[in-house]
Parts: sequence; structure tokens; C-alpha cells
Amino acid sequence: MNVVPQGGLLPGISNVVQVDAWGPEDAVYKTDVGIHFNMPSLLPRRRFGGGGGGGGAEDLISNP
Repeated sequence: MNVVPQGGLLPGISNVVQVDAWGPEDAVYKTDVGIHFNMPSLLPRRRFGGGGGGGGAEDLISNP
């Protein structure tokens, strides 16, 4: 199982824990091990359907 923070560009950090500890203080093996980064897609999204006022950058360029 992999628990990862969600939301935003930099959603959070991860710690390494051991699961056979008596309490939360004992469970932490190492703190602040990694920073999670959600990289946005660099590819344009496909537009399905014929209509629908998308209002995206393509509309601004083609309909000034």
C-alpha cells in the first residue's frame, strides 16, 4: 500500500514509518523523506463532442 498526499502542485511530504511500533512516536523511522510534486500534463487535452463552450486558450486564439 502506498499512501500519497493529494491535491495541488506540492501536496505534501512523506515519512518512513514502521508498522510494528507501540505508539506514533516509536513508529516514525525517518521524517521528511520526500516532497510530492504533481506535474501537470504537457500534452493538450482532447476535446470530445462537437460543441460545448470550453472557454479554453484554444477559443481565445481562434476567436479573438
